[in-house]
Parts: sequence; structure tokens; C-alpha cells
Amino acid sequence: MVVAAAKGADRPRDVGEGVESTRARTATPSVRLYLGDGRGSFVRRDIQVAGQPVDAPSALAVGDVTGDHRADLVFVNEINSPRSHLAVMAGGSSGSLAAPTLYPSHDNPDAVAIADLNGDRRNDVAVLHGGFKELGIYYQGLSGTLGAEQLIGIPYSTRYDPNALAIGNLDGGRHPDIAIADDGYTKGLLVLRQV
Repeated sequence: MVVAAAKGADRPRDVGEGVESTRARTATPSVRLYLGDGRGSFVRRDIQVAGQPVDAPSALAVGDVTGDHRADLVFVNEINSPRSHLAVMAGGSSGSLAAPTLYPSHDNPDAVAIADLNGDRRNDVAVLHGGFKELGIYYQGLSGTLGAEQLIGIPYSTRYDPNALAIGNLDGGRHPDIAIADDGYTKGLLVLRQV
């Protein structure tokens, strides 16, 4: 499944393997899915999020964050609270997505990534907050819902690109590490290692 988040018609931005985010300026926020047809082609399906209590997606990730072994769509909107949130559209059979479940988020969520961060075999969600020196972590609970965002202080950056956050085991330890690319204020790479 390839996913594009649309806000109107700017240029496409690559935000990860098999995921494309298109920033646009339309009145109707939507998510565009490209479902593989099994023959090497894709079938486009647009899902409107208008009428939902969400703003247009600005960064997105795909992974199982509900504990049902199906791909879910997770996105953030680059806006300040109280309207800032993390939204989870649970994946269903045949490529369907449920209405967004909203989780409150600290101001200005810019980038999002999914991985098991605490070794419990359930995917968690990490979110970067540009301009606020914060990395947010949502841990997945036993019920398949995400817990409240836990904030970790990081160096300042004015904003982050939607693909500025990556998670993987960089040091061969027991837990994955977090890499943050900052093309704004510090113009560097920050690696947060778990020990």
C-alpha cells in the first residue's frame, strides 16, 4: 500500500519507503491510497477526512499501532494546540480505513515514525515537535490503543521536514535508536541511543 496525504497541490515529498506525502492547499483534507492490485499496478482510492475533527495531514507513517497485525495510517497536523493531534486510522480488510481516532499532541507536530521502542512487541509512535524542543512518544498499550504522549527534551529546531525522523537499531543494542535530521536551525544529525 502506498499512501499520500493531501492538502492541495504542492510538490510530492518522499516520507519513507512506499509512502508519499503531498502538501496541498485545498478546502477538503483527504488521504490518498494507492492499493497494489497484485499485477504490478496500483488502484487509487481517496478517503476524505473532511467532516472529521481533523486538519489536513502534514506528515504520516504506516504500521500496526492497534495490535491487530494490520497496517494502520498514522498522521499529524502541523498546527498548535488545542488543535494539534496524532490521528490513527485503523486498517481494515481490503484496504479500508476507520475514521480517525485522535490523540492530543504537544504543539506543532512535524514528523512521525512507528517502531517498537520499549521491546514489548507492540509498535509505538514517535513525533517531532518543531520549535518546541520536544520529541513525543506514544506507547501502545495492551488494549491496542496509544497512551498519552510522553515528552523528551531535545535540542531546538524551528521545524522538521516530514521525513526527518527515523527509528532503527544503530548500535546493536537491545532497543532501537532514534535519528533526527535537522535541516533548519542546527543543520545536523541527532541520534538518541537507548541503553
